[in-house]
Amino acid sequence: MMALAWDRYEGQVELFPVATVEEIRAAKSLLSRYRRMQSVVEDIERNGLDGIAPKALARYNAYKLKLQRRIEQFGSFKMRRFDE
Repeated sequence: MMALAWDRYEGQVELFPVATVEEIRAAKSLLSRYRRMQSVVEDIERNGLDGIAPKALARYNAYKLKLQRRIEQFGSFKMRRFDE
C-alpha cells in the first residue's frame, strides 16, 4: 500500500514510495547482520578478551569498528526487536 496525496495540477501523486521485495530482503539481511555482529561483540566483552583466538579477536575488532561507525552515523538509535 502506498501513501498518496493529491496534487491540484497533476492529480494523485505518490507521497511515500513503497519498498520493493528486493529492498525489503536487503533491509532484513542488514538488520540480521547487525544483530549478529552486536551479539558477537557483546559475547566477547562479557567473557573477556583473555585467551581469545587471533581470528576471533580480528572479527571482534572489525565488528566493533563497524558498530561504532553506525552509532556515530545514526546517533543514539538503539535496535529493538519487533517482538518486544
